[in-house]
Amino acid sequence: MTALILLLLVLWAPCAFGADAKISEFVEDTAPSSDDLLVTVDDPAGTPANKKVTASNLGKAVVGAQVTNTESLGKIPIGQGDGTAVWADPLVQGITAHDAVGTTTDPVLGGCYASAAAPTDVSADGDAVRAWCLRNGARVTSVTGTVTVDGSAVTQPVSGTFWQATQPVSGPVTDTQLRATPVPISGTVTVTDGAGALNVIVDSSALPTGAATAAKQPALGTAGTASTDVITVQGIAAMTPILVDGSGVTQPVSGTFWQATQPVSGTVTVTDGSGALNVIVDSGATAATQSGTWTVQPGNTANTTPWLVTNTPATSGGTSLSRTVSAASTNATNIKASAGQVYSIQASNVNAAVRYVHLYNSSGAPTCNASIVATYVIPGAATGDGNNIKLQGAAFSTGIGICITTAVDGTGAVSANEHIIMVEYK
Repeated sequence: MTALILLLLVLWAPCAFGADAKISEFVEDTAPSSDDLLVTVDDPAGTPANKKVTASNLGKAVVGAQVTNTESLGKIPIGQGDGTAVWADPLVQGITAHDAVGTTTDPVLGGCYASAAAPTDVSADGDAVRAWCLRNGARVTSVTGTVTVDGSAVTQPVSGTFWQATQPVSGPVTDTQLRATPVPISGTVTVTDGAGALNVIVDSSALPTGAATAAKQPALGTAGTASTDVITVQGIAAMTPILVDGSGVTQPVSGTFWQATQPVSGTVTVTDGSGALNVIVDSGATAATQSGTWTVQPGNTANTTPWLVTNTPATSGGTSLSRTVSAASTNATNIKASAGQVYSIQASNVNAAVRYVHLYNSSGAPTCNASIVATYVIPGAATGDGNNIKLQGAAFSTGIGICITTAVDGTGAVSANEHIIMVEYK
């Protein structure tokens, strides 16, 4: 059946009524049932034909199912989008889905306005307004006056961090706790030392009566007379006298010493080398003179016995050291920004290829490929090699600078941490 048209308002029934009867003249059916018959026109767009249909079948065709009181109670017809409908419970849902569980049903907004701050719109008296909720769904409530939380008018337990001016302390107090923040303490305090000296700062003097509070002690007693107030100076062992030796007399001195006038006793022998000897006599004698070239030597045979020279260590006045560890560059480095001298260079190389260290007369970082004063080769070896250069105080009138390069002309950056350059300078 392609089309169903209800003809109650447009057709007449010639079998039951006269040919000229109007529909308004039909007997009213005040209790229609599902088996009542209706007139339809089947296939009105093709080959029309008058037919009859029961009210039950007509309803099934319209809503897609047999209509009974049981299945339609409290339900409404829901269109399925294909020309049919089914009876179902009414569903009210929101505009936009917002369900973390992922259901397909949109929730209905229950009158709570989500906002991080209070709504700014103001309503007049008698208006219906929306409630205010935070964005996490918590409803905001304005509270005025005194609110009783729990256990009103009694002391409540508190957890977490809090502070009061005076802290009651029970049990032992550790050194770490005392050092962290000054803590006012009242009552009796027992202080026990752990492993080490215990420093106690007393706010007001708690020394016993008569105890001295100054470093200088009164009433030291009389020298040479035993007294409890006499301070005794003694050696390391108990009551061991301090060793002075030869008290009150001149003491012999050994070793090298000097004074302006040297007293000489005994026989003095003066021998001349290979020339005239000038002797100046303090008591008015005429001085002898020496002319010509004087030779100073450690022995009697000229230029045969070498002088003994010994380096004496000292804590000041020596040379300085500069240490340069190569970076990934030509390592233009200023060692001294003023005139100086270079005494030695120690250069190491852990690269298999040869490298070069250059010296410059410069008060700042030098230009590596210009004004090179000296160049030294650093042999290459993957296991480490180097060069030890000794100089006799090579002079640099402006300053001392160095570069480390891969080429002899002062160009080419070396790799980081492959070279160490030690320069001894003054």
